Amino acid sequence: MRTGPPIILISVALALSSCGSQRSNRPLLSVAPSAAADNDVYVADQFGRIRALRSDGSVQWNLSLPDEILKLEPTASNDIRIDLLAALSGGKIFGLATQLSGHNAGRTLLFALDANHLLWQTGVSYPEQNGVPLAIGADAVYVAAQDGALSAYERGDGKQIWKYQVGQAALGSPTVGADGTIYVTGPNYNLHALAPDGNQRWVFSTQK
Repeated sequence: MRTGPPIILISVALALSSCGSQRSNRPLLSVAPSAAADNDVYVADQFGRIRALRSDGSVQWNLSLPDEILKLEPTASNDIRIDLLAALSGGKIFGLATQLSGHNAGRTLLFALDANHLLWQTGVSYPEQNGVPLAIGADAVYVAAQDGALSAYERGDGKQIWKYQVGQAALGSPTVGADGTIYVTGPNYNLHALAPDGNQRWVFSTQK
């Protein structure tokens, strides 16, 4: 019987590698399908809509992320591109999105859904673009940024818990071990292991 945290299946946006603010006109999904342990599949289109599909292809629910964000933040732009989704069983979904226009153009949002209900959203540092910058732990969500920092946010309300400065350059993709240890690679190929409270456990040089 599995005793560790649930397996997380993550999907990365096709547009994630693009740093421009223009939305693609191609009729493609902005996020590839992400399947959770309960066999639901979540897809997002170029207009910021997320749909939950059952294993037989029928639609379970749909949600417009821009509309939901406007309910929590009336001054936000509704021109939003979804960059990444991470799905857990039971309809728990976390993701990253970018505001493409308005006074917060270029802002990166970390958000959490409970099925078709937006629980919270918060602005985060621009994430690492060459991998998967998001990892989900038992109590927190971890985001690796281009400025070399790894930040932890409460799963329940999105409040930042801690920030760990790994280096001054982009990080590798973070991951969470069964015991809650967070692992991330930094500059010079060093592997950092952090406790759930953000304290460093050890650093290992892979160039030894």
